Amino acid sequence: MEKLKILRVGENKNDKYQIESDNIFDFSISQTLLSSDAKQLLKQQKFDAVIINSDLPDENGLQLTKSIYNNYPDIIRFFILNENQHDLIIQTVGLVHQYFIDPVESNYIYKSLNNSLKLKSKLHNKVVKDRLNSIKSLPSPPKIYNQIISELQSDEPSILNISQIINKDIAITTKLLQLVNSAFFGLKIRLENLQQVISYLGLDTVKSIVFSTGLFGQFNSPQIGNISIESIYNRSVNTGAKARLIAHTFGLNKKVTDNALLAGLLHNVGDLLMLAEFRDELKKSIVLAKEKSIKSNDAIEEVIGTNASTLGAYLLSLWGLPDSIVESVALHDCPTECPHPTLNTLAAVHLGYALESDENNNVVNDDNSLIDINYVDQLGIKNQIASLRGFTAGAVF
Repeated sequence: MEKLKILRVGENKNDKYQIESDNIFDFSISQTLLSSDAKQLLKQQKFDAVIINSDLPDENGLQLTKSIYNNYPDIIRFFILNENQHDLIIQTVGLVHQYFIDPVESNYIYKSLNNSLKLKSKLHNKVVKDRLNSIKSLPSPPKIYNQIISELQSDEPSILNISQIINKDIAITTKLLQLVNSAFFGLKIRLENLQQVISYLGLDTVKSIVFSTGLFGQFNSPQIGNISIESIYNRSVNTGAKARLIAHTFGLNKKVTDNALLAGLLHNVGDLLMLAEFRDELKKSIVLAKEKSIKSNDAIEEVIGTNASTLGAYLLSLWGLPDSIVESVALHDCPTECPHPTLNTLAAVHLGYALESDENNNVVNDDNSLIDINYVDQLGIKNQIASLRGFTAGAVF
């Protein structure tokens, strides 16, 4: 099998990004210091992924990343920032699959890259593409979300401008205020306007809620059995709340905690697609799940050749959401498919999803739980499940 080809652009400080000679990840790595040389290599060879430093001798690394995004959209793009460049994070939204803050261990970068490449292989198969291509009009990212991203990427983004953008959509504004003043966040004060909400919760959290609320607002399909837009939305909110709490409980950084919230909110977007676009197949899968006593996602896969999680994740990948979120949506109910399990966004979302389902179905022990015991055992947190059940029990909308 041909090795996956990686292009590394920028200085390897102390060779800390260099893979050992045994190359356990089976990558073929090309290294260059200059953006101009990288562009020449990209014209000459086909690469699976690039890892770009923010500081390059001849060009800002972000400019190179934009060029690759425009000319080679299928290449996985990783971006490495210096500790003092947090202001650049906003500008990477939609351009990179993952970013890292230096210093970062080489093993972590390459494990993440390996996970991303496996995810790409899972999503980009003919069955998934054919199913989504059969939809006459695919949903698009909420316009209000794109406007917020544009404001965040402006030279002087402001809370006032962002609150004015959100205020233009009465439905999203109402839902946002309702949500932040509910048990979802457990705030001790009541927030009355959007500027308060943004100041108190932060732009990343507000952005996540606006995205999910705007997305759900695009659908108005009738209920099938006990599956409705409202039930899907309620499960997504409760899962997002639990995933966020779990990430925070394990001391994961703000980026992971924010991503856990958004991935939890979006984890069942594939169910929305099934309800809206594959209604007959969904009805068949409901009958099949009951007949065979199997999970709904497994039944859907038998009927249409792929499952709802993969459909949803592929849609989000088309929109350019970060790999950590796409991976969490794709694998939230089968996390052992991730080749390198770590305590990350996927772990928080899987636990949030499983504990939400357990709570909804009055499951109180691991034997009947949707928690993947082998997975949590690999993470070394099996003995913490009982306490997580109690801790997250109130994290509901």
